[in-house]
Amino acid sequence: MILPNGLLGFRQLEDFNTSLLAKQAFRLLHNPQSLTTRVLKAKYYPNCSILGASLGTWPSYTWRSILSSIPSLKKRVLLRIGDGATTIIGVNPWLPSAPPGSIASVIPQSWAFATINTLFREDDKSWDEDKIYSIFNEEEPKIICNILDMKSIMSHLLTT
Repeated sequence: MILPNGLLGFRQLEDFNTSLLAKQAFRLLHNPQSLTTRVLKAKYYPNCSILGASLGTWPSYTWRSILSSIPSLKKRVLLRIGDGATTIIGVNPWLPSAPPGSIASVIPQSWAFATINTLFREDDKSWDEDKIYSIFNEEEPKIICNILDMKSIMSHLLTT
């Protein structure tokens, strides 16, 4: 829309451009079967998600531009835990906190690359609170235990 003074109405054109690029990166993250996603993933990030992708060698202008918006996207995105088999405790943004996804606790090295499902009880797939309170400090165990566990999710799905 053109304003009466002839301007487009964007105060910070660079911020607007970054938000549009972040929207494209979000589409790459959430539409893994699209042709664009499959081509870019095969060429630039075959072994990780777009959130962990690097610039690589000889990147196209398109890829360089989309990758420049990833820090902006990371500030606003959280991964769904699901069954916890693919979400890594110390790497992936999964904890609903401020800033989103950040973990303030110093995670022991033995747990840093473990997956979230290791925090579930084996028998009923609910959170193992003893384990969580031994790994995390401060307010994070309360936040984690308030995330729906697999048992709650399954019972909700069965009753609806």
